Amino acid sequence: MQTFVPISGELTTHYFFIIAPIKHLLNLNYTPMVKKSHLILLTPLSILSLVAPVYGVANPRNLVAITTPSPFQQAISGKVVDENGKPISGVTVSEKGKAAATTTNQDGVFSLNVSSKSAILTFNSVGFTAKEVPASQAAQITLTKSEDVLDEVVVVGYGKQKKSDLTGSIATVEAKSLERINSPNVVDKLQGKISGLAINSGSAKPGETASINIRGENSISASNAPLIILDGIPFSGSLGDISSNTIASISVLKDASSTAIYGSRAANGVILITSKKGAAGKARINYNGYFGVQSVERRLKLMNGPQYIQFMRDYQASKGKTGDQLNPENYLFANVLEQYKKGEEVNWQDEVFNSGAPVQEHQLSFSGGTDKSDYYASVSYLNQDGVVKNTPYERYNVNLNLNQSLSSWLKLGMTMQASQGNRDGVQPNLESVVKLSPYSKNRDADGTAVTYPMYAQTLWAHPFADEKGQWDQTRRTVYANTWLDVKLPIEGLSFKTTFGTNYRNVNENSYYGSNTVTGRGVNGTGSIYNEHFWDWTWENLLTYDRTFGDHKINVVGLYSSQKTNLKTSRMNGDDFVSDAGYNNMASASKNLKIESNLQNTAMISYMGRINYAFKDRYLLTLTGRSDGYSAFSINNRYAFFPSVAGAWVISKEGNVQDYFDLLKLRVSYGKNGNQAVSPYQTYDRLTNVDYIYGLDPVKGLVMNFNGRGSNLTWETTASLNLGLDFGILKNRLSGTIDYYSSKTSDLLLSEQVPVMNGYNTILTNIGETSNKGIEVTLNAIPVKNDNFQWNVNTTFANNNNKITKLRADGKDDLTNAWLIGKPIRIFYDYKVIGVWQEGDDIANSYQPKAKPGDAKLADLNNDGKIDANDRTMMGNKISPYTLGIGNDFTYKNFSLSFFMNGAFGGTKIDDFKNIERFLPNNGANYLADMPYWTPERTNTDIPSPGYTPVNNHTYYINSSYWRIRDFSLGYTFDGDFLKKLNLSSIKAFINARNLYTFSKIKGYNVEALSVSSTTGNPTTTNIASPYPVARTFSLGVNVQF
Repeated sequence: MQTFVPISGELTTHYFFIIAPIKHLLNLNYTPMVKKSHLILLTPLSILSLVAPVYGVANPRNLVAITTPSPFQQAISGKVVDENGKPISGVTVSEKGKAAATTTNQDGVFSLNVSSKSAILTFNSVGFTAKEVPASQAAQITLTKSEDVLDEVVVVGYGKQKKSDLTGSIATVEAKSLERINSPNVVDKLQGKISGLAINSGSAKPGETASINIRGENSISASNAPLIILDGIPFSGSLGDISSNTIASISVLKDASSTAIYGSRAANGVILITSKKGAAGKARINYNGYFGVQSVERRLKLMNGPQYIQFMRDYQASKGKTGDQLNPENYLFANVLEQYKKGEEVNWQDEVFNSGAPVQEHQLSFSGGTDKSDYYASVSYLNQDGVVKNTPYERYNVNLNLNQSLSSWLKLGMTMQASQGNRDGVQPNLESVVKLSPYSKNRDADGTAVTYPMYAQTLWAHPFADEKGQWDQTRRTVYANTWLDVKLPIEGLSFKTTFGTNYRNVNENSYYGSNTVTGRGVNGTGSIYNEHFWDWTWENLLTYDRTFGDHKINVVGLYSSQKTNLKTSRMNGDDFVSDAGYNNMASASKNLKIESNLQNTAMISYMGRINYAFKDRYLLTLTGRSDGYSAFSINNRYAFFPSVAGAWVISKEGNVQDYFDLLKLRVSYGKNGNQAVSPYQTYDRLTNVDYIYGLDPVKGLVMNFNGRGSNLTWETTASLNLGLDFGILKNRLSGTIDYYSSKTSDLLLSEQVPVMNGYNTILTNIGETSNKGIEVTLNAIPVKNDNFQWNVNTTFANNNNKITKLRADGKDDLTNAWLIGKPIRIFYDYKVIGVWQEGDDIANSYQPKAKPGDAKLADLNNDGKIDANDRTMMGNKISPYTLGIGNDFTYKNFSLSFFMNGAFGGTKIDDFKNIERFLPNNGANYLADMPYWTPERTNTDIPSPGYTPVNNHTYYINSSYWRIRDFSLGYTFDGDFLKKLNLSSIKAFINARNLYTFSKIKGYNVEALSVSSTTGNPTTTNIASPYPVARTFSLGVNVQF
């Protein structure tokens, strides 16, 4: 029996058309001065319910025939096992050509109603080769492990593709790889896993997330951060907001072919995150958790009391003191002298560091489904004490993923994620830890911290001098999207509409009362900050996917629109009547200041992509995307970003497959944009000034001396990628090699102009940079048998960027250390080539004022003197080489893995070699393992403690490091006792993280690299007192009920 019905609604009910132009929904020409119109946003469901009846009425041929199930129903049962006869759980069993599906239970058993006795069943499971068998032969099915990497399906922009069909450069990390590492932050789990993905740890403090770059930096002044896409919609939060246990896979799109579909936001690469979802079968409950302890991985070897006294004596001697002048009583500060005479020392590192800081994370998930629907829900909790006291962090996560098949032609679903992160406590001052004398006063008899432990020296306060203050931060994020997928009457044609939204709220407050070192001078100081961000994205995707004999074609068309809204407010005040905290800001009697800000942006986009394959060996991809962005000037709001890519699967030619399981060449070229302009940056600014009008001071407005170009436009990156994918020996050895070269033009820079224009500088698009590099990924299975397997994974990347053009005059920008022909982030300074010795002819040298123990600088231009012309590039702030090596071993139910990674070729400022900036004249402590120059110890490159650097130069050190990053040992339990407990599986594991680091750098964090809070770009290095990296040992368990 067949019944014909329209796609949606009743024929006799709806007779209307929707003629609302998109421009009324999204207006790129608005300004904040215009009153906001009422905006009605129709959800995809309501849109489809309105449009579909019209579609059916207008063209009766478009009515869909829905066939009711035939009376015949037969239940088929069976069991699925692997090559060793062990049951496989979670295998998807479905009837070919039908919607009915189920999954195997923990015993590998399934049951499915089929439509006929001749039905064909398909069996699919990740890591196994798919299989089709007649229903009559399904009593026991044996699946074999898949060795064909071509069958792997990876997530790409706006869809999925087989790895064999890819023409672009894409790397994927699956959930299995993430779950074996116990770390609160998903970014930490990606460290070294993907070639070309650089992670810069600005701070290891709990709750903070490292910055990420893909294939180096393209922009000088704009952000180089990649675009993050979560379940198909741009994600505005931080990766640290996401619970890693809810992630099914992470794909990194690196070349223009794979990123061009995201247009103006994709010049720095794209990270696609796919959340876990349910599967057909019985309901599953899964618990995943661990508990660990943390300690500081690398401590400084600070001087103890006697070493400190000798250091002070050597410093005084270097300043010409002799005899009784070297007696400690003549130069130690009062508190220091008192403690010295008592022989009482303070280990400041023990005072501020937690030796066994606990960390724990727990997740409980619920999943399941039928042949028509599936669900996945989870709750997560993280609690982490920092290795530095008073730096706790906790995070709550809730996730929900629902999918429903309403019919054979209509599916819908929704995804929601919410998180809240809390931090509080005033972090102790780590600079004081490093520089305070071991002979310092710590606390009074009542436990109160001595404000200045080295009094009468008041340069460094007690690390806990602000411990009675208040600081807290709450960060909330909500992400949600809903979608509808419609199979249209034309075979292979489908339409998907998705509506997503992000909300982020940050609330940060502080108060330092008169009993703190920060607030005592102003009688208390307080601050309140609030940030509210909201956006929505609506995407409509039309896809045509067909195979005609040897020809396979996939065509995608997209219309997308987006709006963002950011509101910030801040209040500061000093001199409080009472120390009631930041909740009583109105009682501030001085410097009460209120600020607020509003930013709105809008973007509309059109995209088209064509994928064509002939005999699965000749592949072509054409992509074009047009973006319009409201932040640019009216004449430059739209830009077009095209790309073309091709691939040749050589392994499918002739007898090549006798030698290669996979051999594929790829090439791509395309353009992407960077939205380097912030909202309203194209407008000239007015500045508040005070002036006298008559006898009274009044405020007025004048034009800012920094002008804004009226034709500011996109920073554009054109890139070429050449790639090779290979697999041999039944893919026991496989890998990918990529070479890329890119050029970024129209960089946003300030250029000096004659003051007669009314400005000193004007912001314009003038600079250029280039990026070249190579990336290698190798996967090997050296040993494999029935009980034992050894996998090796290696990633390597080399990136070299340089500035090719700055301003019109062709000159370098020495102030910012931007040099044409050099990398973007460099150190530009004098080169130290040694230490002057007592036997050197210093008086007749190019440094005649130097004395023994002073640094010897290089006279690079040989003009007989040291001046600014002798400065040179001292190194790159960003390491150009990265390497990661992972080993995984499995033996029966045991698993063992360890991972190491490193970065090479970078440079950091050597804060410790520059003794003068430690201010020994103020009694600062120093490192015991830094053999500085003295008349008795001359064989060293570390200067005398009394040396004052010429022209304020500093010292530099190779920042290369190699770290034993992760070690994990696990065991999977099986046997009858699991059935008795009604459990599907139990896996227990121990994990160690950041075990040891090899590096020349002495410091708490060899990776520390301060970054801009607005762009995320590196600013300064800090090896003296960054937040320390934690070494963690943890015990965890994964239980499936």
